[in-house]
Amino acid sequence: GSMGLSRVYSKLYKEAEKIKKWKVSTEAELRQKESKLQENRKIIEAQRKAIQELQFGNEKVSLKLEEGIQENKDLIKENNATRHLCNLLKETCARSAEKTKKYEYEREE
Repeated sequence: GSMGLSRVYSKLYKEAEKIKKWKVSTEAELRQKESKLQENRKIIEAQRKAIQELQFGNEKVSLKLEEGIQENKDLIKENNATRHLCNLLKETCARSAEKTKKYEYEREE
């Protein structure tokens, strides 16, 4: 009966070898997946930082734009005030020119 037993042993041995091979390849695969995960985490972290920097840049540009718009409004107000003054001045000059003409005209008579 020892012949049958050694056949069982060799079968068991082969199965054990298969299991060992499977274990080794599974562990290698797991290690590969783990390093891929680490790589992806690094990429995600870098992208997150880049996004934060972009948002920060956007906020700065928005603030600059706000300032520019405010400055523009102030300049428009100033411009309107100046135009108003110029018109008043023109009217005053025109009136005084009229008066002068009238005065000269009356003096000539």
